[in-house]
Amino acid sequence: MSVTPAEINRMNRQFWESERLTLEPLLADEALVRSALALVKWEAQRMVPFKYQSSFESAIRAAFTIKDHVVTGLASKAGRARKPDALTGVIMEIVRKRPTITVEQLLDRLKGWGEPIQDIEDGMIHFTTRDDRTRSAPVSGLRDRLRRARKLILAR
Repeated sequence: MSVTPAEINRMNRQFWESERLTLEPLLADEALVRSALALVKWEAQRMVPFKYQSSFESAIRAAFTIKDHVVTGLASKAGRARKPDALTGVIMEIVRKRPTITVEQLLDRLKGWGEPIQDIEDGMIHFTTRDDRTRSAPVSGLRDRLRRARKLILAR
């Protein structure tokens, strides 16, 4: 059974029509087009033999797959706000009662605080986290922690 040129042309037209329908939404995404062009350019710069280089169509599909993986990865991390550590919790409690406290006064209050503050020595504040681990924070960072605590409390 032989295939006529007219049948080959018909099959070719059907194939490219389905490809066009598949590629049009991808071509509408400027970031995907830039990524696909970068991939094609990268292969040319690496002097990959022409017959082994990706076509633009396969490059844009690869870019779409990569974008999908990146977006999925970012979405899995989204919405996870960092919770304040135990030291920040104590600082927030102190600042709620006395918003005008200075860094020196805050350090004095922390020295007599008790749990979760374990010790303040050699320029470090040692404290216990919520999961009973010991962490340390530099005393020099108290100014920034105090500023953030005030900002949060005043925003409420």
